[in-house]
Amino acid sequence: NVNSSLDTINKNYLDYDELAIFKSHANRSSVQEQFYITGLNSSTNYTVYLTKKLGRSGNVSDVGGVLFSKSSFPTRDKNSCSLIFDLDFCSGVAYDVPSSLIETANKTLLASTYDDFARSLYSNFSKALQNTPCAEEADAIYSPLRTCDNCANSYRNWLCAVTIPRCGSAESAYFMHRDKDQNRNSFLNEVIQPVSDYYEILPCIEMCYAIVRDCPSAFQFACPDSQNYQQLLLHSYNLYDQNANSIQCNFIGNDTEMLTNLYL
Repeated sequence: NVNSSLDTINKNYLDYDELAIFKSHANRSSVQEQFYITGLNSSTNYTVYLTKKLGRSGNVSDVGGVLFSKSSFPTRDKNSCSLIFDLDFCSGVAYDVPSSLIETANKTLLASTYDDFARSLYSNFSKALQNTPCAEEADAIYSPLRTCDNCANSYRNWLCAVTIPRCGSAESAYFMHRDKDQNRNSFLNEVIQPVSDYYEILPCIEMCYAIVRDCPSAFQFACPDSQNYQQLLLHSYNLYDQNANSIQCNFIGNDTEMLTNLYL
């Protein structure tokens, strides 16, 4: 059930005949159930109530049920960002990305374009990991604590976050302003071609720390630090705060597991 909050001057009533709700899952901080709602008005505040009927399979009662806590959100007033989700390779991506000047109406194609590019960059890493002793005896593997699966997952999460930028339209001290022609990489400049300037929610530096921790030292992964590469750090990443009330950086993966292993 979705109730639109009404502006006292310009009342935008929600037309339920045009409303469509799609449910799917994303592997972000954990496996999360998400809802994609179409037919909403721009520049409007909405309040959503999630309900669940009770009963056994095939015998669900129409009377009573569970009412979960409400969730409120505003819709954007411009199209600088587009929501993508259900990606095949970057399955943890379920957020806004810079809208494309080329693929303005087809979000499925936009999601596929981002996903295919990230997958193409993963191939060389995958070949290198195949040459690493992963299923050997305990005294032959590269780490007694981490596995090749840990390395592969951490690298994929990091790669997807730095390749597919999370987009915002509101200014924040934590976000990086991007001119539409001066993006994080040439793929965004030449292939995506953002429709307008936007604010990038920078990747969390902890994802970089995770690949250093989880992958073989022979790969020589390294992260910028505040002493030697302060400008690189500030222009490429931000710090993750598990207790923050607002988004400070973009994180993909299991944050509880990562932080527990990172700061033991």
